[in-house]
Amino acid sequence: MFTVEKNWRATRPTIKEKTKFLLNSELFSDIKFVVRKINGESESKQLIPAHKFVLSIGSPVFEAMFFSDLAENEDSITLPDAEYESLLEFFHFMYGDEVNLSGSNVMGVLYLAKKYMVPLLADKCNEYLQDNLDPSNAFSVLPSAEKYDEKILVDRCWKMIDKLTKRAVKSDGFLEIDRPLLEQVVKRDTLTIEEIELFKAVDLWATKECERQRLTANGSVKRGILGEDLVRALRFPTMKQEEFTSIVLNSDILTNAEIKDVNKHLSSVATSSTIFPDTKRSGVSNDIKICCRLVRLCAQHQWKYNGRKDCIDFSADKDIIIYGMYLFGVMLTIEKNWQTTKLTIRERTTFMLNNEIFSDVKFVVRKINRESETKQLIPAHKFVLSIGSPVFEAMFYGDLAETKDTIELPDAEYESLLEFFRFIILPSAEKYDEKKLVERCWKVIDKQTEQAMKSDGFVGIDKSFLATVVKRVTLTTKEIELFKAVDLWATKECERQRLTANGSVKRDILGEEIIKAIHFPTMKLEEFVSVVLDSDLLHKAEIKDIIKCLSSVVTSSTIFPDTKRCGVSSDIKQCRRLDSKTEVPGWGYGYGYGNGYRKDGIHFSADKDIELHGLCFFGSHEQSYSVNLELKGHKH
Repeated sequence: MFTVEKNWRATRPTIKEKTKFLLNSELFSDIKFVVRKINGESESKQLIPAHKFVLSIGSPVFEAMFFSDLAENEDSITLPDAEYESLLEFFHFMYGDEVNLSGSNVMGVLYLAKKYMVPLLADKCNEYLQDNLDPSNAFSVLPSAEKYDEKILVDRCWKMIDKLTKRAVKSDGFLEIDRPLLEQVVKRDTLTIEEIELFKAVDLWATKECERQRLTANGSVKRGILGEDLVRALRFPTMKQEEFTSIVLNSDILTNAEIKDVNKHLSSVATSSTIFPDTKRSGVSNDIKICCRLVRLCAQHQWKYNGRKDCIDFSADKDIIIYGMYLFGVMLTIEKNWQTTKLTIRERTTFMLNNEIFSDVKFVVRKINRESETKQLIPAHKFVLSIGSPVFEAMFYGDLAETKDTIELPDAEYESLLEFFRFIILPSAEKYDEKKLVERCWKVIDKQTEQAMKSDGFVGIDKSFLATVVKRVTLTTKEIELFKAVDLWATKECERQRLTANGSVKRDILGEEIIKAIHFPTMKLEEFVSVVLDSDLLHKAEIKDIIKCLSSVVTSSTIFPDTKRCGVSSDIKQCRRLDSKTEVPGWGYGYGYGNGYRKDGIHFSADKDIELHGLCFFGSHEQSYSVNLELKGHKH
């Protein structure tokens, strides 16, 4: 059993805030992950509830897992390769574009980001590791960086190891690396460390590996663990005689032949070793030369990658090491995995608007073109609609949830519904000065006022915006419904300000401007008496004025607007083409001249925008035939 904060959507107006609220929540959860949770020396199993939709719009791997032909059908998925803290932080980013990385979770989060193809999170992990990289953790980071092919991070690790080798090999992470990486280190010419210190670190690593394998740590066993290639990569001839004698000989790692060879070199009996490298590592000298190909670049002759090959030729009179080269070019993005280019949850959910991807419901609505009307499908996502509206929550997740794949809305028009969905995803259009979107939002509010006022977004608007709405004469709602919505807004505002929600307090919050803009005299008397009076919002003089108006004692109100809003006008004009007394002998839908039917037309004009509610057609009694209707509009 879980509890949900009452009216949680009202305090979270953006899609990002709503999805963040659902992190690790049972609400709407349709999948659970079972992972390890480590507490000190004990380990337990932990469940993390999640939502397939959120995960799939953030990761093509989850998309394949949940929405492909081979989709996962289990209610829970066990992840033996994930730990609780890391997976929860990974989901924190998937739900809210935020992540709190630490030394204890960053490697686990990086692993999950790479596994589920979330490049922005992987980049954040890389940035964190690069920013916090030092000799004490370079060897802990390097194996994972190489595993996930993070080339920049790998290069940074190696640069750190090369520059501060002595400190790096004394870290705990060095003792945990695998043997192939150890061999890679020992063979590296660019290390900045005396050979005796490197040998000590290698010998200690071998001792620790014997402990891990529960072997006796003597010379022959350690040599067997290290391997011949690694031992032969150590540069014993570059050590001092006393270092070799006091430390290396006591380790019993070398054979007699090797000991003789090194001693001959150190005693100058031989000029070079026949077994081991006898030159110091280049990193010890620090004599690095930098070559600049171009001193400056003339703007009028810019050099660029235009398809031709380019090269740099140079020669050296001895063996050299190239530390690196700079290559410049344009970074390209690949649109194959769209999640990798939509970097925030706002971008990803906006991308899903009117998109078939992951769509689990479709709405059938009217689409009006200039000369015709058609049915149009709008694909949608139950999850997004439900976190934006309690009505959709009841529709899709309630006890009587809708199970059909398509839902027909005869009272909705394509453009209006699409903008309504856009509003759910982007409720703050005005903040970004998107004028066109603001205008279209107002069209939706005007056309479907009652639905808009019942949304959670309405009770979250500020007072100035509420005043704009109440003053609007183009709203299509009964005045009593508008009053109920305004009264509810005032109640919620009292809750937000921790005030007692009585009539006088709510009136003070609303202000005289909003109260005086409500068209009370257009209500029915029973509505006013049963709803408005109980609210205690109006003064005695105002109540008298309105009741007099509603009872026809007076013809108009002296305080409030007493005309209906033009959006709810029911003044429908009827046009009769033929008077009932008019006789038209032989007139009918019959064949005309040539091979077609006769055409008939009605021409009319209006000096303002009108709405055509319907047409009547008449025919012969007990006969059936088809009639084609074509509407043509012309603007002058």
